[in-house]
Amino acid sequence: MNKPYTLIGILIIGFILQAGVAPYISIMGAAPNFFLIIVTVAALTNGSDKGALVGFVAGLILDLMGTGPVGSWALVLSVTGYVTGLLDQHLFAEGWLLPVTVLSFASLIGEFLYLCVVVTLGSELPFFSSIWSLVLPTTLYTIFIAVLAFPLLSRLLQEEQSIASFKRVA
Repeated sequence: MNKPYTLIGILIIGFILQAGVAPYISIMGAAPNFFLIIVTVAALTNGSDKGALVGFVAGLILDLMGTGPVGSWALVLSVTGYVTGLLDQHLFAEGWLLPVTVLSFASLIGEFLYLCVVVTLGSELPFFSSIWSLVLPTTLYTIFIAVLAFPLLSRLLQEEQSIASFKRVA
């Protein structure tokens, strides 16, 4: 990544937002996942390897902030960053709608995978009711924030590339 200080700054801002703002703007227990947004945008702008690395770091920070098992978010965000990053060369020639759609699916799948990991590790959460009460509302809230944050984050995190390197998806 050509902009490591920018990424570090964005992760620090993400930490402040996740720890200091998200609990106060939650709606019926659902709060946006700022780190999921950062990881997805970093993966879309820089590729799968860097997406997985940013996902691991952001997930570890998120794990150390929470009460869940350490490593759960690191695993989920690493996988999310890697898989989302596989689409990096195909998205930006198409505008903002396709990347936001990918970010929406990444958010839904990331929240669902985290629920699966936590339940597998022995959490007492009721699986199906947690999908309706936690996963879906958190995903919708994250998507709303992502639509607002995507243009700025993509400009800050995108490596310098010429437009000739973009491939068009037909």
